Amino acid sequence: MILSRKIIGLDLLRFSMSLIMVLFHIQSLVKDSILNRLIYNGFFATSTFFILSGFILTHVYHKKIQENKFSNSTFLIKRFSALYPLHIFTMCLAIFIFFLLQLIAKRTFPIEIPYQSLADYTSSSKTFELYFFDLLQYITESIILIQAWDYRFLFLNGASWSVSALFFFYLTFHFFVKKIQYQKNLKILLICCWLAAMFPAFYFTVAQNFSSDVIGIMHRNPLLRLPDFIAGIIFYFICLRTNLTSQIFQLFCFLVAFLGFILMNILVKMDLKQWAYLSHNGLFLFTQLALIYSFLQIKFNNATLRSLVERLGKASLSIYMLHLPLISIYFIIYRLIIASSESNTIHELIVNAKNIEHLSTFSIFIFITLLIPLSLYLQEKIFTPIQIKLSDALIRSKEKFKERKLI
Repeated sequence: MILSRKIIGLDLLRFSMSLIMVLFHIQSLVKDSILNRLIYNGFFATSTFFILSGFILTHVYHKKIQENKFSNSTFLIKRFSALYPLHIFTMCLAIFIFFLLQLIAKRTFPIEIPYQSLADYTSSSKTFELYFFDLLQYITESIILIQAWDYRFLFLNGASWSVSALFFFYLTFHFFVKKIQYQKNLKILLICCWLAAMFPAFYFTVAQNFSSDVIGIMHRNPLLRLPDFIAGIIFYFICLRTNLTSQIFQLFCFLVAFLGFILMNILVKMDLKQWAYLSHNGLFLFTQLALIYSFLQIKFNNATLRSLVERLGKASLSIYMLHLPLISIYFIIYRLIIASSESNTIHELIVNAKNIEHLSTFSIFIFITLLIPLSLYLQEKIFTPIQIKLSDALIRSKEKFKERKLI
C-alpha cells in the first residue's frame, strides 16, 4: 500500500477516539442516558489510540531508522516536549480543583477515595484513606512520568496515566522498529503480540482475581499495554506490503471494527467476570486494526475541512487530557446554575447545589461543544509554542553537551 506523507484519515480517527474516551469517562455523571452504554467499551478507544501511536510514529520515522539517520535522543526529546507541558498544565489544574473541592467540602486529610472495581475500572463503593504523603508521592510520580506504574489508585487527572505509558512506549520505539522492519513473517509476529497481550488477562480471568491492585495493573501497567503499541508498529509494515486498497474492502474493515465495538459491549455486559479483562487487554485487537485500516485512504478535497481535521487530530491529546479537570469545574457551575432557580440565599444555593448528583445528557453535549474549541485554542496558542521552545532548548543543550565531550 502506498501511504501519503500525511495520512489525514488517521487525524480524524485520533479525534474520534479522543471523543469516545471523553464520553466514556464522563458518562458516569449522567443517569439513564444513552451515554451510559459506553461504560463497557470505552477502553476500545484507549487501545486504538496506543496502536495508532505505534503506527503513526513508524510511518514518520521508519525510513530514517532504515537509513541510520535517526537520533533516538532527539526523538525522545521531541516526544517528551510534546507530552510534558500539557501533562504539567493539566496536573496543576487538577491539583487546584482537588484542593478547592476539599475546601468547599471542609474535608481534611486523610480523605476517603474509592477503590478501583471491576464494574468500571475507576471506582467502587468501598473506600480507603488517602494521606497527604500519598498525595505528594503521586504528584512526584506524575512529575517524573511514572504514575502509570502505580497500581494502587487513579488520582488527580485520571487520564494522565496514558501519558506515562506513552513515554515508556517511546523509550522502546527505536528498538522495536529495528527488530520488526525486516521480519518476513509479520502476520505470525502480530498473532504472537496478540497472544502476549491476552495472556495476563486470560490468567487473571481464570484465577477470577478482581482485587483493586490487579485491576490497576491490568488497566494501566505500561508493560501490559505495550503490545498495543508494538501491534501498531507491526501493522504499519504489514500495510506497506499489502495491495488491498479498494473502497469495498475499507468499508468491510470498518464494519468489522464497528461490530467488534458492539460485541465488546455485549460480552462484558453479559458476563463482566469472564470478559472484562480479555476485552480490555487484547481480545479485540484485530477489530481495532481493521478500524485503522478503514481510515487510511480517507481524503478531504476541501482544503478548509482538511485543515480542520488536521488541527483536531493534533489537539486530540489535549482534548483527552483536559476533559476530566474541566468537567469538574463545569459540574460545579452546572450545579450552581440549576440550583439558583430554587434558591433565595447563598446558603440555600450551596445546599441545593450539593443535592444535584447528575448532569443532563444535553449539558454533556454542551460541555463537548465547549471542550473542543477550548482545547484547540490552548493547543495552538499555548501548548504548541511551549512544546517547540522546550524541544529546541533541549536539543540545543544536547548538542552543546556533545561538543563539550568532544573537546
